[in-house]
This record gives sequence, C-alpha cells and structure tokens, in this order.
Amino acid sequence: MKSALEQGLRLSWVSVRLSPDCFIQGARAYVIQTMLAEWGEVLLASPDYESIGESGGDSPELTYLYAGTQEPSELAAMTAGLADVASAQAEPVLPEEAEMDYRALEHEEVSPSPVAVTAAPATAANAGRSDRQPASPPPAPQPPAAAKPKAQTIRVSVERLDDLMNLVGELVIDQTRIQQVARTQRRRFQDDSVGELGHIADHLSRIIGDLQESVMKARMLPIEQLMGRFPRMIRDLSRDLGKELELVMEGQDTELDRTLIEEIADPLIHLIRNAVDHGLELPEVRERAGKPRQGILRIKAAHEDNQVVIYVEDDGAGIDPAKMRSSAVAKGIITQEEADALGDREAIDLIFRPGFSTAQRVSDVSGRGVGMDIVASHLEKLNGMIDIRSELGRGTTFKIKLPLTLAIIVGLLVKCNGQTLIIPMNNIAEIVRVPAEEIRSVRGQPVVLIRNQVIPVADIRDRFGVAGANDSRKQIPLVIIGSAEKRLALTVDELIGNQEIVIKSLGSYIGKVEGIAGATILGDGSVALILEISALFARTGAR
Repeated sequence: MKSALEQGLRLSWVSVRLSPDCFIQGARAYVIQTMLAEWGEVLLASPDYESIGESGGDSPELTYLYAGTQEPSELAAMTAGLADVASAQAEPVLPEEAEMDYRALEHEEVSPSPVAVTAAPATAANAGRSDRQPASPPPAPQPPAAAKPKAQTIRVSVERLDDLMNLVGELVIDQTRIQQVARTQRRRFQDDSVGELGHIADHLSRIIGDLQESVMKARMLPIEQLMGRFPRMIRDLSRDLGKELELVMEGQDTELDRTLIEEIADPLIHLIRNAVDHGLELPEVRERAGKPRQGILRIKAAHEDNQVVIYVEDDGAGIDPAKMRSSAVAKGIITQEEADALGDREAIDLIFRPGFSTAQRVSDVSGRGVGMDIVASHLEKLNGMIDIRSELGRGTTFKIKLPLTLAIIVGLLVKCNGQTLIIPMNNIAEIVRVPAEEIRSVRGQPVVLIRNQVIPVADIRDRFGVAGANDSRKQIPLVIIGSAEKRLALTVDELIGNQEIVIKSLGSYIGKVEGIAGATILGDGSVALILEISALFARTGAR
C-alpha cells in the first residue's frame, strides 16, 4: 500500500456481484481480477477465484483492494461494464484530500476489518518495493513511463464508440441505397450527369468504407489481452494435476472486437481446462505410449476470410469414437441402430449433445463433454461456429470461427415468396441445388442425403408463416447452415447474393421475436429480417 501511495495511485475497495446466470463463475472471477490488474494493480482479493465453483449456487460477491489512477466512480463504471457483472461498487480507502498516514495504513493492511481477504500474486512484489529507500532506482523510471501514454492516447468510453459505430451503420445503409439509385439511373438514362452521379457514389462508397474500417479498428483489441491470462492458469492446472506440458501461443497480435473478447473468454477457458484435465495424459502414460513426457497445448489465432479463427490443439490421447457411441447409447441420447450408422467424425461430434460425457469421473476442473453444448450454444449466439477434429492417440483440435464485429456482418440475401430474408454468412456451410425428389420424409421429418450425410430440411416459409404456393420446381436451392454435427438445410425460392449489412434491433415495441436476430434496411429502402440460426435449430430439433 505504501509503495502504491508513493507512486501517486488511489486506493479503492471494489465490490463485484456476479450475475445469477453466470457461466463458469470461477473463470469469470479470474477474468475480472485480470482486467483489474491490467487497469492498475490488485493488492488483495477475496475470495480467491480458484475457490469459486464452476457454476450454479448463489452468486458470490468479489472484493478487491485496488491501486490505480481512476476515480472510484469511474472504476465502478468500468467494472460494471464487464460481462456477467450484475453490479459493481467502488469506495476510496482513504479520502484523497486527507494527509496520508502510512503507519495507520500499514496497521490496516495487517488486519483489514470489513472483509477477510487473501493476497493476490502481486503482493509479495509490492511488499518488496515498500521496503526500499525513497531514493532507490526503481521509482525513478515511473514518471517517463507514465507520461508517454498520456501524451499519445486518450480514453474514450465504449458507449461513444458504440454511438459512432451506429452512425457509420446508417451511412452504410444510405451508401447502399445511393449505389442502387445510381445503377438504376445509369440503366435508364445515357447522360453525363448520370455518369457523374455514379462516380460520386463510388467515391462515397470508398470513403464510407475507410471510415467504417477506422471505427472498427478503434473498437479492436489484440487477442493478446485474452491469451495473456492463460499461462498462469495453465501452469497452476498442470501443477495440481501432476502433468507436464508446454504452452505455445501464436497470433497474439490478431485483433478482435472488444465485446467479442469478453464474450469468448469463458468458452475458451472451458476448452483449455478440458484439454489440460482430460485431453493430455500423465507423463508416465505418455512415456508408455512412446510420447515425450511433456505434452503440448497450442492456442492459435488468425484472420481467415474476414473472420477470426481460434484453434485450441493438444497432442493428447484424442477422442475414441467407439467410446463416444457406447456412451451416447448408454445415456439414451441415440439408439444402438443410430450409433452403428455413425461414422467416426459424426461420433466425435456427439460431444456437443446436451448432457453427453464419457468421463469416468467429474473433476472440479472440467469434464470433457460436460458443458460443451453450452459452449457451442454461446458461440452460436455470437454468430460464431465451433468444429472439432480428433485422432485417437494423436490429439484433438477445436476450431472456433467468429465475426470481426457484431455490429456489421456479411449476409446472404434470399427470397421466400417475394419476401427478402438474410442468413449470416458465418453460419453457412455450403449452398447446393438438389432435385425435388431427393428430399424425402423420415418419421415425418423432411431430410436430404448429401455426401452420405442425412441432413434435416426446414422450409423457411413454414417456420415464419410466409404464405406461398405449392412448390413445383424441379431443382430446390438449399442453404446448409451449422457446423460440427449440427446441420440444417433451409429451402428458399431464390438466392440473391451476399451483402454487407447493418444489424438493427426490432425495438421495444416489437420486442424479441423467436427466430429473428434483427433487421436491416436494404438499398431500395425495404426492411429485411435477419434469421437467428440457433433458434432455427431449436425449433427444428436438428442434430
């Protein structure tokens, strides 16, 4: 404490209450403590995040002794903006105007009366610094290090960036409309002024595109801020489990929207804990299998096709397809007949079924398969996808695909009985045309066989009550959505093409509509609805 005050930092008590529906409370507490450590310095923390359960039960109240430059009100607002935080409060330890009494502060540090707290890792280092003389070298570099960021950066609230992004979205909508008007006029009239209008529309499109990119970059953060939390967590896990492993992290400079970084923290932590606990073997087991004692856990991020792709790879035991089939049958998830018809890849994909697990025991760290359906559902809500590849005895790879931002996406425009609907491109696996007679009914559910995989078929017109005439077409366009073992084929009347769209909420008057993620305004001024893929799966029961 004394060292923090000598550096001119403010001391605050920060109290955080997690949301009741928080997914993996211990992981969220770890994320909150890490974020506080990035903003300033966490001197004390209670309770320790390692003592908090995975999920369920009452929401714990987290208390931190924090040293930083922020006012308590500003600190409370920043903390309240984190994901899964129901409420946050911050109070000063000592009034800022009062003269600092170091002896009283040191006495308070020995017996902090309101809350029983445990020291965070930085406490030992802080204690060491407080014993040094004021003229010692370490405090000297502090002024230039603190002055450089102040001269080159400013702090902007996330709300202002959101407002700016919304305004850019309005410009994108108008830009699309102007381009469509210019194309229409160019077809109707052969006039120099019409050609000039087209040039202006193209130039405006480039300017708005650059503006959109700049605003998106302002919202981006390197994924290093998320990956930086993993080494200590993995080191503690490997020590507790008696395992030896090497952590390899690649692509830490890959940038992602700030909101997405917070949202994917919990699912990613869950995958990593699964890999360490149940993916990688004990050193003795690895030696008997002819492997090095030290396992490898690789976390890699990269940009691919205007998306962010995150890989979590281990060189552990892999997943046994035969064990997956037998476990699914034993739990009543599928029948023995269905299990026998599954290929190895389809059997491995059973890990995403609700309630599925092959673990002999459920540890307090993780259970491979336990909660994997929640991870997949959480990513689908972010317009993301997760896929898995595993080879018995060689390891497992999870692949997560996410959009760069949630505000503006690329969507496929389709028509159903004259009404335009939008399907997010991130959720589309492929587009095919099949003869009408290849769509058959199995137990009352229309299905189609594509490359020896049976895929359920859903008619969008039936799902959303869009009236239409009897379909007499010989070739039916099918949009295959989903990933991993979840697949669903949507029948549409016409494929229009893909387009960059701005997601708008339906507003409080209409409220939440099942199956609809939002709406957008097209170039001709009409409104098109954006489909919510996870709701389509839920209504169809596709597996």
